[in-house]
Amino acid sequence: MEYISEEGYILFSKYPEEIEENKFLLIENPDNFKRKLLGEFDTEIEAYQIYKKVSHHRKKVAKGKVIYKTVLGTRLLWDYEEYDEIK
Repeated sequence: MEYISEEGYILFSKYPEEIEENKFLLIENPDNFKRKLLGEFDTEIEAYQIYKKVSHHRKKVAKGKVIYKTVLGTRLLWDYEEYDEIK
């Protein structure tokens, strides 16, 4: 199988990649190494609806792109990149 190395490791870099631009990202703990993407949304309104439901104050909405990989038939959110901060 082309996705497995000779040592038996999964080669994620060989899985197909899909990039979606201009998404609204809800990010938790944006200022430290524990940052986590809580969600990605098509509209700013959707992002702020969830933003209001998150109880703590360490969060922000930013605009950016999202990278997905399809691994074994499952679409996984692989990475994201921020363009600019909204709040």
